[in-house]
Amino acid sequence: MMCVARLMARRATCARLKVGCVVADARLTAIYSIGYNGNYRGGPHACDREEPGNCGCLHAEDNALVKLRTEERGLVLFTTISPCTACAKRIVNQGNVETVWYQGRHRDEEAGVAILRAGGVEVRVLGSGTGAQAEEPELRLCLHCRTKYEADPALHAGGYCPSCGSANYELAVASVYEGAGELKRPVDG
Repeated sequence: MMCVARLMARRATCARLKVGCVVADARLTAIYSIGYNGNYRGGPHACDREEPGNCGCLHAEDNALVKLRTEERGLVLFTTISPCTACAKRIVNQGNVETVWYQGRHRDEEAGVAILRAGGVEVRVLGSGTGAQAEEPELRLCLHCRTKYEADPALHAGGYCPSCGSANYELAVASVYEGAGELKRPVDG
């Protein structure tokens, strides 16, 4: 789902930060809504930010929530950046979002996360380097050419190795390998 959120971020019109969002069912089998930060419906597909520091776009979470047309409970929201305080309040007020996954850091990450948790929304972090414990490693290893690279499905479409082009079934999570420097075979457990 985060891959879809990253793809949505490519549509963003914000000049400062491109963000994507996806709202899915609890089983992650259906996408109910998508959004990216951008202009109002029918407006120009451009950033209308006039003053540096002022956000001229509707946020990705905002756009996804306003289009959400289900009362189903336990929804999961994926966003490429941690929600700001205003978006966190909207997510809580939505009432049917149970879990929020995010990957990157917003400048007021802690405040937004605190609001979500206080409102009863579970918060999960995808990837490392976000100031919280990682849920999933970001490095991949191609078992064909042994190249270690940062996993980004939006950049490596279809899960192919960026070096040799091997298919995704030949890719492994790099953290399962022993050793800090050289790569070794997985440890059987």
